[in-house]
Amino acid sequence: MRKILSLLLAAAFVLSAARAFAAEGGWKTVESGPTKIKSRDLPGGLKEVWAQGRIDAPVEHVQATLMDSASFASFMPYVKISKAFEAKPDGSHLAYTRIYPPFVAPRDYVLDVKLDRSVAADGSGEFRNHWEAVPGKLKQFKKVVRIDHNTGSWHVKPLPGGASLATYTFVVDPGSAIPGFIAKKADRKGVLDTWKAIEKEAQRREAMRSAQASARS
Repeated sequence: MRKILSLLLAAAFVLSAARAFAAEGGWKTVESGPTKIKSRDLPGGLKEVWAQGRIDAPVEHVQATLMDSASFASFMPYVKISKAFEAKPDGSHLAYTRIYPPFVAPRDYVLDVKLDRSVAADGSGEFRNHWEAVPGKLKQFKKVVRIDHNTGSWHVKPLPGGASLATYTFVVDPGSAIPGFIAKKADRKGVLDTWKAIEKEAQRREAMRSAQASARS
């Protein structure tokens, strides 16, 4: 009887720990610096990443940067081909992107990018978008791994001094087997490099806007 009770108590402890882990969500901190990054593995080989941090540029220019999928190849890390098509009046569109990450074969994906909330005409307010993969929209190319699952969002809010607070989330199937050490490194480096690229491009757009305004005055 005592042995059975001990087993039941042990089972209860394990169940309690599992529930606590599930409540926490299984998140692992990848980066705890100014830009915080967490990731977790999901069923089916999927990976979810959450990141939040400051971008030193106004929301309106961050929005313009993130909604310009066609230009990603000119400033986003690892992106070699980027195209946008079937654009809607609000800026929503389909986007094709091909990336060449280190150590693995090229990947590509087709996304349906939706604009959920836009800044006002004067640049005030917040920006939200989200996307999901539509892998069958375009033909698959030889020697390029098509990523079938890719969902995510950006939420960007203004901070004092013309900066922004950005929250970035995505769930992705990396596409075929990727060694664990590469996937782990990609979480941190990939997000941080993306953050820097977006900030630099948003600042460039802000500077261009200021130069054009000065030229007109």
